[in-house]
Amino acid sequence: MARHLWKSPLNANDTTQNDDLGILREEVDRDIGTGYGTVKEYLYVQYYQGSAAIPASLGNILCFVGTTPYMVTKDISDSNDSRVAGVAIGTLNHERFGWLQVGGICQSIITDGAVAVGNFISPSATDGVATTPAVASNTGRNFGVALDTDSGTVLGNAMLFLA
Repeated sequence: MARHLWKSPLNANDTTQNDDLGILREEVDRDIGTGYGTVKEYLYVQYYQGSAAIPASLGNILCFVGTTPYMVTKDISDSNDSRVAGVAIGTLNHERFGWLQVGGICQSIITDGAVAVGNFISPSATDGVATTPAVASNTGRNFGVALDTDSGTVLGNAMLFLA
């Protein structure tokens, strides 16, 4: 199998586009569980800070912006009906390019403090934050399942299913 050489590291906060927007990247994480490794999937995007004018940081839920391909924001008011793109794996500043996690076990998600193990998770009304959805109001917006109960406002592990 050929191995792809990525131009941007996973923690990229690039001022110029170095990889194709929307490209998926798979990595094996050998630090989880028994050491056998799990596959994590990432999406290369551009960040828009929105009217809140705040950069994305580790664990923020990012949503797509309008109809602009692969542009994301944590500002819910500027998103496309809270359509989740993924979870920030580091800092992303306005109009910068980088990776967000879309599949596999995610080890840091910012929550509203009310997520329990086994709950579906979806975007909340608070910018960049996940919550347990109300069954009727969030149909189709779930993006993962909690593998732990959150500790304060941080969820340790969740299985993402966006990719």
